[in-house]
Amino acid sequence: AVTLLRTLPLVFRMVPMNRYYGFRTKAAFSSEANWYEINARGGKMLALGSVVILVVGAVGFFVPEKYTLIYIGGGLIVVLAAIIIPLVSFIGWQRRFGP
Repeated sequence: AVTLLRTLPLVFRMVPMNRYYGFRTKAAFSSEANWYEINARGGKMLALGSVVILVVGAVGFFVPEKYTLIYIGGGLIVVLAAIIIPLVSFIGWQRRFGP
């Protein structure tokens, strides 16, 4: 939930160019327009991954005990995918903004 909340200022283009918060890539620092576009897109990807992780966690409350191991294995795969897919997708996408 914290990660989701931290992505919202990026999604809504509320974070000016800085060295501490946001997607700090060479392409992002090449122009103010790139900064906002890259951070908005990256924020959306992180937000989507965060929602998936929250849903997986919430589903765990309703899984019968006899299916716990299946849930853990499946949940782990989904959570890793929710982290890796947006990251790889973002890296590939933001390269088109390169200087």
